[in-house]
Amino acid sequence: MDDDPFKRLVAARMRRPEAEFSRVAEDQALKALAAIPFCADLVPRLRAAFGPAFAHHRFYRWAAQPEDLHLAWDVERPVALQIDPLCEVICAVDREFGAWPPDHDAVGALIEGLLAAR
Repeated sequence: MDDDPFKRLVAARMRRPEAEFSRVAEDQALKALAAIPFCADLVPRLRAAFGPAFAHHRFYRWAAQPEDLHLAWDVERPVALQIDPLCEVICAVDREFGAWPPDHDAVGALIEGLLAAR
């Protein structure tokens, strides 16, 4: 098993073995996010909101749901997200932020929720 705290975080959030997740290169993840209308600006907005804590973020895919993208960052106050383009939702902890009412701006609602929880 590799020593990847972010991969452990994503696997724990999904309650699945780490071996089921694979790392996604930043350029591939950004290309995938650009194709999801409600997440096209996700990374720049998270970078602006979380600054240095977001600097070492990582992306993953789960073998069972390859269309979803997982994102984790911040070792001290870890955050793991699941981005589901088919359901138009970003899942964080036990809450979903969607591209539907009342969260039309799913990324904005996500950032607001995460900052409030800190």
